[in-house]
Amino acid sequence: TAWRALRAAVDAAGLDCPGQVSLALLGSPPADLADEPAPMGFDIPRPTLGAEAVRLLAARVAGEPARGTLVACAFRPGTT
Repeated sequence: TAWRALRAAVDAAGLDCPGQVSLALLGSPPADLADEPAPMGFDIPRPTLGAEAVRLLAARVAGEPARGTLVACAFRPGTT
């Protein structure tokens, strides 16, 4: 995964995470990371995001102005 590649690059550079560098993950951590420190990040509310996308598309198809709204992601504390 991209997360594992990033962690490997940090390790190869001789950096300590989180001592010298902080990492954050957008989205849920992969299940195979259970044996590693929990990554800090943000959980994406995919159902809400999908519903907003459908609403915007329907407005465009109907010829109406489509104004997007911000969809908040929930902060997920972690050790990175």
